[in-house]
Amino acid sequence: MLDRKRLFTNLHCYMADELSELTNGFYHNIEDGLFELAYSNPDAKQRKRSAGLMRDLRARQRLLLEKFNTQVASSAQDWLEADCRLRQMDDGAYKTAEQIAAKCAAHFSPVLQSIAERTSYATQQNVARQALPLSPEKISYHFVIACKSADLQSDSALIIQSLFRRFVLDRLGLLYGEINAELRQAGCTSLAERNFVGHKVGPFR
Repeated sequence: MLDRKRLFTNLHCYMADELSELTNGFYHNIEDGLFELAYSNPDAKQRKRSAGLMRDLRARQRLLLEKFNTQVASSAQDWLEADCRLRQMDDGAYKTAEQIAAKCAAHFSPVLQSIAERTSYATQQNVARQALPLSPEKISYHFVIACKSADLQSDSALIIQSLFRRFVLDRLGLLYGEINAELRQAGCTSLAERNFVGHKVGPFR
């Protein structure tokens, strides 16, 4: 019998580690990104703002990363209570997260749908793609909350969030592929696989 709690605990630990690596890489690249934004912008005020943001982020880096990692770690239960937890999120922050994640969510839609179907099979719930703990929307939501905790000004947060999209969200393909493969190996089938082999029931009776 599938031990779903153990399965999703292990998957979440793997996800948290991978996101931590990506966000660390994001910070290694962020000054180059801000430098590029500053000197490709014809607006002198915007160039000055980007330069000031570089200094500001050096001071807030630890707080921002710690809050993001804490948010990700605290979402472990979302695997088993995905839709319920989605309804408990801050509406304003989630709308911002949806805007940040829109391109990534569309790009990775097929593999995310497969993960949602496998998660639904394991949990015996109808799990929406957006409600997955590793969905681009959820990951972006954690970052939006972290930006608020770091007390970033709205214009600064917009710049940082665009770089987060570039250096974190656009690089989630490997994580999604691994999670999908782990669920498949554990016997969690997708809808297409269940239809193909004529499955009628889930892993629990």
